Order: sequence, then structure tokens, then C-alpha cells
Amino acid sequence: MPLNRKCQKTDIGLSVTYGEYFEAAITFLEENNQKVLREAISQQSRKNVSLDQTKAGNIYLEKHGEFYHPSRVELVFPEEKIQFVLNIAVSEAGRTIIDQEYSILKRLYRESQSPYTPAVYGKGSVKTDHGILSMFIGQWFEGFHEFHLSEISSKKRKIVVWDMVHGNQCLSDRQTKELYHKAALILTSYYHPITFEHIFPWHHAAGDFVVRLRDTKVDLRLITVRGYSSLDAGNVDPNLQTIMEKMLVFFLILSIQMRIDRLDGVKEIVWAEDFSVIEILNGFFAGLEKLPLDRTRGIPLAECFEYYLFSMDDMDLLKFTEGIVDVYHIMSEERRIIQKNLKEHVAGIKQGLIKRNL
Repeated sequence: MPLNRKCQKTDIGLSVTYGEYFEAAITFLEENNQKVLREAISQQSRKNVSLDQTKAGNIYLEKHGEFYHPSRVELVFPEEKIQFVLNIAVSEAGRTIIDQEYSILKRLYRESQSPYTPAVYGKGSVKTDHGILSMFIGQWFEGFHEFHLSEISSKKRKIVVWDMVHGNQCLSDRQTKELYHKAALILTSYYHPITFEHIFPWHHAAGDFVVRLRDTKVDLRLITVRGYSSLDAGNVDPNLQTIMEKMLVFFLILSIQMRIDRLDGVKEIVWAEDFSVIEILNGFFAGLEKLPLDRTRGIPLAECFEYYLFSMDDMDLLKFTEGIVDVYHIMSEERRIIQKNLKEHVAGIKQGLIKRNL
């Protein structure tokens, strides 16, 4: 099986077979009298459901990611079906980050009032002939699917939702606006304005967000969190000026990253259309307004930041953003498309501010 999108090898330079993958998954789920599964069922279903009542148990390998090879674990009971995600790291790169991600997901789910990230229920590792496979089991977001920008015609790109059951579906313009709005809101809702902790890295091209369509409504979740750290670990008690400066860095990185994807998830880097800027801006402010008081010290962050952003000269804002791009660790392919569109992007932010206040 492919170890990841960059074709990295295991620590001993050999590939893992599909048989080893599934055997390791079964070993993890069944060890200690299926303790991890029992705990997962108890936490997710909130019902008194016994594994002894299971009619069938299935494991489906869903995709090959850069770091993990996620499977869907399905337990069939007489009156319901319960599903989980089992993220399995095969490569050395994946095993390096999996414990960290498990801890972050556990913390964010516990601390969030409206969690947009999956709950996690247990982790472990299994030794095979070709190395150690590390894994954790978590909440499966039923009905949610990966999405990417796709070329519908020579002049038109749309977001396409990858639904293997009901068929791929293009989002309408209204749904696309709602998607960008909610993605920005989600990431902002996890931002800590005092410690400057934020979710990063993340990328649309990696399928980090998934979407569910209900009638015309768009529901969004963030299924992976590879990092959650501070923009400035040295500042422990910031003043309002520092809070605004760091928030500007967070917002600008968010606004730029939100517009980057890979065409159809695997092709060239592409840039979202200009209308996304106002949705990203509005989603960011909506996220600020959702932050709990114990995280904001009672500061009206949305009002303060809007004034702070308005007060910046257009050229100063552009230079500030250029400085972020210069130190921002991104692939050269991404850097080229950002630099090509940066001036218009910054102008769009200022125009979006004006529209918000009309």
C-alpha cells in the first residue's frame, strides 16, 4: 500500500501490505477484551449498548493521506449502526505527529462549547513485520465528505463535494459562500487571543475540512488538527496593542490559506475567487463574537479589531502582509500564487470592511 502522498518509506524502507494494515487494526480494536471499542461506544452513543449484541463488524479503508490511512469502523447492532474513524500512521512522518494530534483533539473537544473537531476515544500501536503502526480511534462524521475546487469549464471553477454514494455534487454560489464563512468561523473559534494559540498547519488540499449538505444548508467540520501552538510563546501577559497585532497575523494567514486549494485535490495549486474574501472576513468576525468571555478578558474583540484594521493605511497593510508571506513557511508553488494575487487580496479585505459597515 502507498505510505503517503509523498511516497515516504517506513523506518526500515519497506512498504506495509494491506493484510498487515487490517490485521494491525483488528489487533488494536480487540486487545484487552475490546476495551477501546467499549469505551468508544460508551462515549459516542451515550447508550447502554453491549458489544455482545453486535451482528457484524466491518473495517473499510477510506483513503491514503499524507500522514494517515484512515479507516471507517462499522459496528452493526439490531437497531442501529455505530461508526468510528480509525486513523492509522504507517510512515515515520505519520507516527511522529499522531500522538501530538491525539492530545490536541482531546483538549480542543474538551474545551470547546460547540466542538467542530472529532472526539477521540483511545490510541495505541501494533508491531508488524515491516514496522510499528500507530493509531487512534475517534468520532466518525456521518454524511460528511471531502471537497475541492474543480474546473467545470474553461472559465469556471466550482467546489465539488466528493460523495461516493450519491454522486459528486457542485456547490451553488450561495453554498460556496456559506462554506468559506463557516470555515473561517471554525478556525477563529479555536483562536486564543491572549495566548495566541491557533490551529496550524491546515490545508484545503489535504481535505482537512469535510462538508455535509442538508437540503440547501452547508454543515462543516475540521477532521484533523496537526498543530495547536502560539504565535508568540514568549509573551505571557499581552497588552491590547499586542493582542491586535497578533490577531492581524492570525487573520491574514487565515485569509490567505483559505483561498488555496489543489484542483480536484491532487492537481495544480489554485486560488479561490474574489467573492470568498468577504465571506472569510465575515466568518472571522462571527468567530470572534463566539469566543467565551474567559478567553477574551471581556474585551470586545470584534469591535476593537475592526477599528484597528480600518485604521491601517492600505500600503502599510500590504507591506505587513508581504512580510508575513516572506516568513510564512509555504511551498514555492503556493508562494507564487499568493504573491501574484496578494495586492488584490489585501484590497479585497479593505473593501470587505467597507461593505460590512454600509
